[in-house]
Parts: sequence; structure tokens; C-alpha cells
Amino acid sequence: MQPIESSASSRHTSSLKRSLADNRMGRLATALLMVMLAVLVLTNIFLPVHPAMGYVRAFAEAAVVGALADWFAITALFRQPLGLPIPHTAIIPRNKDRIGESLGRFVESNFASPEVVAAKLAPVDLSGKLATWLCGEARTDLLADYVTHLIPELLDSVDERHVQHFVSAGVLEKAGRIDLGPLLG
Repeated sequence: MQPIESSASSRHTSSLKRSLADNRMGRLATALLMVMLAVLVLTNIFLPVHPAMGYVRAFAEAAVVGALADWFAITALFRQPLGLPIPHTAIIPRNKDRIGESLGRFVESNFASPEVVAAKLAPVDLSGKLATWLCGEARTDLLADYVTHLIPELLDSVDERHVQHFVSAGVLEKAGRIDLGPLLG
């Protein structure tokens, strides 16, 4: 039997696997870029040999330009490409707080607003579901047992002085305001 990994170890392993996969993808992308660069160079050399080389060259040019544009765009979001202080780069690190606040407001207003939540809960018949659930005899007995044990505990936890104050200040005062004349005739 193998030992169970802790969640921290599991997260580290998952992070390591993701990092290795990212490295593999990076190497694959770089290798494909190199292949397209080689195709571009070769098609330039052999362009006069066959007219179809122009099409292959155009394909290779598009692949190289697209790969470089993608690399620059993704890199520019997170850091400055090649360490150069190019304007409009490292966008996410510089604006992460603002992005987080905007994203939070978006989620709050579009997914967690009272109107949205009410619209999602409106078709759900919670009281009907609760009533159906409570209809089971075992659940009814369980609830009755729970309540019968809970009531004495609640009564024991009540401070008598608070009850006396409530009765004298509230109930007796209100009862004193009742006009008993019409009732007595």
C-alpha cells in the first residue's frame, strides 16, 4: 500500500507537471518556429527552381510572423519581452489590482446581484422540497426528538431576570393600556 500524499505535496506535484508540460509546449513551439525559418530560407534559395516555392515561402512567412506575433503578445501581457522597456508591456503585473477589482465587480453585478440570484432561485420550490423531505416518518421522528431535547436546553439557558424584565416592562405595560370598560359592560 502506497502512502497517501499530502495536499501540499499533491499541489506541488501538479504544479511541477504543469510546468513540465509548459516547457514541452515551449520547446515544441520553438522547434516548429525553427522548422518554419528553415523552410523560409530554403524556399528563398530554391524559389527560381519551381514556381510552387512561392506558395510554400508565403506559408512559411505567415507561420514565422504568426509565431513571433503570438510570442510577443503573450509575453507582453506578463513581462517586458527581451527585458526591453517597450511601452504597453507587462500589462497584467502592472494592472493586476485594477483587473482584480474590475473582475470582482463584473462577477458581483452579473452573477451575484440580488436580482440574478432571485431569478435563479425563483423556480426552486424550497418550501415544497423541505415539506417533501420532512414527510418521511424517520425524519419526522428525528426532528421531534431533536426539538424535545432542545426546548429544555433553551429554557435552561434563559436568564430569569430578562424574562421578568420583559414581562414587567413590556407585557404588563401594554396590558395596563387596555380599556376594559367596554369589555365589562
